[in-house]
Parts: sequence; structure tokens; C-alpha cells
Amino acid sequence: MTAPLLSQLFAGMATASTVIFGISTLVGLWAAYDRTVALGRFALLILGISLFVLLAWSTWQKQRKQPDPLQSFHAVGVDSGLVAGGIGLLFLLTHNWQNAAPEDFTPLPWLTTWIQTQQPLWGERLLIHENLVAGALMVLLPLAIVTLWQRWQMPALWYQLPLRYWALAGVVIGAGALLLTFSRSAWFGLLGGALGAGYLYWRTDNTVNECRERHRDQLTRHDALAERPLLRFRRWLNFFLKDQAALDWSVTVGLLISIVLLVGMTLSPTVRAAVLQPVAGTYLERTIDSRLAAWQEALPLIQDYPLTGSGLGSTAMVLATYVYLLHVPYLYHAHSLYLQVAVEQGLPGLIGWVGMSLSALGLGVLWLHEGTQQGRLCAAGALAAQIALLIYGATDAELYVGIFVPFLFLPAALLFACAPHGILPTMEEAPGSIAGGTESAGQQRVATHGRRRQQSMGALLPLLVLLVLLMGPGGESRWLANQSAIGQTRQELARYEWPLWPLQDALRRSDEIDTEHWVAQYEAILQRDPTNVTALRRLGQIALSQGDYAQADRLLSAAYRLAPQQRATRQLLGEVKALLGNPTEAAALWQNLDLSQGQPDLRLWWYEHADGAGAAQPFADFLKHRQSLH
Repeated sequence: MTAPLLSQLFAGMATASTVIFGISTLVGLWAAYDRTVALGRFALLILGISLFVLLAWSTWQKQRKQPDPLQSFHAVGVDSGLVAGGIGLLFLLTHNWQNAAPEDFTPLPWLTTWIQTQQPLWGERLLIHENLVAGALMVLLPLAIVTLWQRWQMPALWYQLPLRYWALAGVVIGAGALLLTFSRSAWFGLLGGALGAGYLYWRTDNTVNECRERHRDQLTRHDALAERPLLRFRRWLNFFLKDQAALDWSVTVGLLISIVLLVGMTLSPTVRAAVLQPVAGTYLERTIDSRLAAWQEALPLIQDYPLTGSGLGSTAMVLATYVYLLHVPYLYHAHSLYLQVAVEQGLPGLIGWVGMSLSALGLGVLWLHEGTQQGRLCAAGALAAQIALLIYGATDAELYVGIFVPFLFLPAALLFACAPHGILPTMEEAPGSIAGGTESAGQQRVATHGRRRQQSMGALLPLLVLLVLLMGPGGESRWLANQSAIGQTRQELARYEWPLWPLQDALRRSDEIDTEHWVAQYEAILQRDPTNVTALRRLGQIALSQGDYAQADRLLSAAYRLAPQQRATRQLLGEVKALLGNPTEAAALWQNLDLSQGQPDLRLWWYEHADGAGAAQPFADFLKHRQSLH
């Protein structure tokens, strides 16, 4: 399969994935309980998607006048340096350095202390989260560095020099700010992106080296100059890493093992305990453990809203209401880009995002295989940013939920816009071929039709995955449960306001919302599918809110048998068991359950307030006994 054909398949996959992601963004706006907040998130996401589309369109238009796919890349790269400098400077001037963790200050205490004393007074009003800044800089810096590396080897007119120096200054400021964010996710992401792109650059350079040596006389002067230091570095690598096939297998197996362990730790407590045993009691274990807990607690929301998501900007209160059982927000995102997209935009949004990322990676690797030396360096820079995003996204989602979310689409947009034009000119320019420029109008139409057919084939993959999600086993009950869950969420959270309502349970007992409607909906779902965990848990939560302990016990016990790992089910069922006078079962359910946010006292206050001290006494006795044991 030739590179031009593969590039068209990946382009079709990227187009379909972008459309799916865009539609899921619109659905996320509809699903949100707070449309004002959701509208701001929607505008930023649409801006990112527009960047994806407009960059590709402008590059294709320029190709008709001046066939240079790198013109757009270099323009974006210089702008990336300037923007990185602006973001870095804003962070340095506004961040509260006195509020950082002690371990963050250890490497550079003198520098952070000096910066704190130089901050302007207005900086206190413009606080930006350090992980958000780090995520944006992680994307921008590789693009700017590659562009400046190439631009500095080319002659420049006098009026172009100030822009280059400003961009270079921006890279220096941005790199310093990235260091001072102390964001491990961004650091490891950028390191992994650089290593991954460097490895792909080296391996693809070896595959085309013989052909490049034969055609060295055809290289441009700039390509030859850019190739000299890289050629020496490649020969050094080849000397020390001679068994390249074994290295490829080692890298592939290592990646697969890492992915399996990551998924296994999220889904299985046994795997989680085994992997974390060597670092037990350390800061690293606490960090990993907190991330794993956040991932596990986001999974029930994906189960509740698989097709629509909970809505843009809704995560904080949805987590508080249906997972942590709190009256105010606790976590604002799932600490995973992939899970966060699925929580807010549903699995279709995740399919779209993953499809865009994978097609961008495919186009980047093809560009490395088939491009000129100058083009391959650009491909490596964009791939470094894209791989960094994928690694960063495994442990953080701040970039997705923050104001810099349009940068999430930048590396993929560059690869989608530039890679096909960097690949196609490398076809053999035989007489009568498209690249040779002598084809007839009929041949052009045939070629255009062929490209569209290839793109359509590539678009089928994300569409087929989406079709399986919609039409797979249990699809009807899943859709009905999603409809009921999103309707209940919108009605409850649109009216809930603390301290006007002490708890969400109080709202369910009032006449402000039509709780009976959702009870009927969930009961109808259970008649179709008695194993629907969403319906069982939601119905049990409503029954407990209304004081029907026996009904809540029956429903939550069924939900626990089907999904014993879900946090809300364990806490609610433990409360029911304690209220019904079964403290032993309640203690077993609450074993190793994180209740550090004050849930027991909050729930005790509610039962005493709603049902009286007498009804809540068994629960109070259980809490006293549990506290004495701890």
C-alpha cells in the first residue's frame, strides 16, 4: 500500500472523526444543566475545531499558488513561540508561588521567591492553573523550536529578524515557565513526545537512507545544510543500536505492557496493589493512587451518560451529586483527558478525539517516511507535540477544561494540513502521472474520484465504531437509561443551589422537581433490562432520599451485585444497612472506601433532619463505633 493511498485513508479518518467530535460537542451543549457555562466551553471547543479545518483549507489553497506545505507550518511555528512567551510571562507574573507544595520549591527556591517579590498587584486577579499553562506550553514549544531551528539556517531579510528574535525569546520564557509549573504530567509528556518523535525520525531515516544517498544530488541546498548534523547523529545511533528489529519489538512490547498495566490498575484493585507495592508509602504512590481513584470514580458517569455525556462544564457537580454524594464540588475533572472527554461529550466524543489523534499520528509517520529532510523535521516537531498530548492526557485533563483548549487540536491540525502535501510530491514523477503535471483533464477527474473513494474508506473506521456503540447489544436500554439520567441531572442540578437547598436529597423530597417521572422511567428500563446498573443505582438513590429504606436496600443490593466497585453504590448501600440495623454489613461495604471529604457527618445530619433522630439513631451508633475503631 503506497504512502499517497495511506495518506488519503488517514485524511478521511481525520475528517470523519472531526465531524463526530463536532457533533458530540453540540450534544454536550444541549445536555448541560448550566447552558451559560456550557456555552463558553462550547465556543472554545468550536474554536479548536475551526482551527483544525481552517488550517487545512488555507494550506490547500496556498498549494495551488505556491507548492510549499511548510509555509503554513513555519507561520504557525513562529506564532507558537510568541504565544508560548506570552503565556509563560503571564504565568510568571500571576502565579501564587507561596501557595505551592514544599517539594515543588526544593529545586529552585531562590528563583521562585524572587519572582514572587516582583509580581504586580493586578497579578492576583489573573490566576491560571499551572497544569493548564504546562499543557499549553508542552504543545507550543516543540513546534516553535523546530521552526526556529530551520529558519535560523536560512537567510532572512532585515525586517524578518525581529520576529525571529521575539519568537526565540518566547521559547526561552516558555521553557522557563514550563519548568516552574512543576507539572509532572507535562514534563513526562514532553519528554515522551521528544523521545517518541526522535525514535520515529531515526527509524524512518534508516529506511529511506539508501534512496536518499542515491538522490543526494537532487536535494536543495537548505536540505543538505539541515542534514549534516542529523546525519552525524544518525550514524552514531546506528553504531550503538545495530539490532534495529529487536529494538522495534522491544519498544512495541513496552508500549503494550504500559497500556495494559494502566488499564489494569484502573479496573482491578489486585493489579493496582501489585504494581504499587514497590513504591508503597512514598509520595509517588500517593500521587498514582489519587489519579487511579479519580479514574475509577469517573467510570460510572460514562456508564450513565454513554451517548450524550453529562454536558459541557457539568463534571464538578455531577461528580459531587452522583459519585461523591456531596453538596458542593470536590473534583472538577477526571484527571484523564480521555475519561474527561467521555464524561462531558460521551463515548462518541472520545471516538472522535481518538480518531483525530490516531490519524494525525499516521500522517506524521508517513510524512517522516516520504518527506524531504526539511519536511521530516517539521513532521518530527508536530509528532512530538501530538505524542506529548497523548501521554499528558493519560494523567491530566486541565488543558481540555481550561481556556487553552484550542491548542489541543493544533498538532493534529498541522499534520492534517501539511502532511498530505509533503507526502504526495515524493511520488515518482513518471510521464503522465499526477505529480508529473502532464495528465489530461480526464485523468485529473479519475485521480480526484480515486482520492475521494480512498478518503471515504478511511472515514468508515470511526463511523463503524460509532455504529457498534449505537447498535450493539443492550443498545436500546443503554439509550433509554442515558435519556433518563441526563433528564434527571438537568432537572435536579438546574434547580439545586446551596445553601438554599442543604442537600440534593432535600430537592428530591420537594415539589420543585417531578421525581416520580424519573422513578417511572427507571422502572420501565428495569422491566426491559433488569441488569441495568444505572437504573438500579439511580432508583435506589431516589428511594433513599425519600426515606424508603427497604426499597433502597433491594435496589442498591442488586446494583452492588452487578458493579461492586462503584463508589456511590457502596456508600449508599452501607448507609441503608446501618439504618436498617446491620452494622456488620455496613462496615464491610465501607471498608477501604474514601470518606475523607466528610460524607458520614453530612449524611447523618440529613437523616436526622429529614427522618428524625430516632430513625437516624442506628446510623449514628454505627458511625460512633466506626470512629472508635479508627
